[in-house]
Amino acid sequence: MAMRDLLYLAASMIILIFIGASVISYLQGFFGDNGLSLKDIIENNPITINATGKIAKVGNVTFELIDVYSTDSVNTPTGYLKKNLDEKFIITKIKIINNLNTQYFINYMDFYIIDKNGKKYEPESYMDSSAITIYNIPQHSQYEGVLVFKVPKDLDEFYLVYEGKNINIPIDTKNVSKNVKNVGEFLKNVKVIWYINSSMIKKIEEYPQNR
Repeated sequence: MAMRDLLYLAASMIILIFIGASVISYLQGFFGDNGLSLKDIIENNPITINATGKIAKVGNVTFELIDVYSTDSVNTPTGYLKKNLDEKFIITKIKIINNLNTQYFINYMDFYIIDKNGKKYEPESYMDSSAITIYNIPQHSQYEGVLVFKVPKDLDEFYLVYEGKNINIPIDTKNVSKNVKNVGEFLKNVKVIWYINSSMIKKIEEYPQNR
């Protein structure tokens, strides 16, 4: 192989490495420090983001787990929620910050708890002014509320999952290489996962505490 060909090959490899690094840097900048690889972004559907501590950033939408409570009694405007003797309630307080230039739709049924055996627990229909319900969060604003789950009394280690579907978070693709396929203009589906153990759970006699 001629020296000129070797130089051409070396230059081509350097250009390809530079382009690849630029694409990864751009996508990491968009998704934040979530440990997502380029393969994750292109191939996985939905994209799974493990929260760093209590915070997970999905594009320009931030999810923050503020508090987790455990109680045997949940008081609502219409009376106490019912449970069996071998059950308890887990209450999660969550803040969602919408820095998009459009509304962000949230539904309390997009959240669930899953234990280490894969058993899934969906939120109770908790009708209270503090509850996360079905809501369009206005652009550049935040929404905060609680979710109530009925779980086994001995469940102290689990995952809280948000599974957003058809969320349409826009991705600015103008700086993404044309060689990268299947990165659309909108992020459609995503899972945000918080790991929760007993050290994070505050035990209280009743929720709300000051009603």
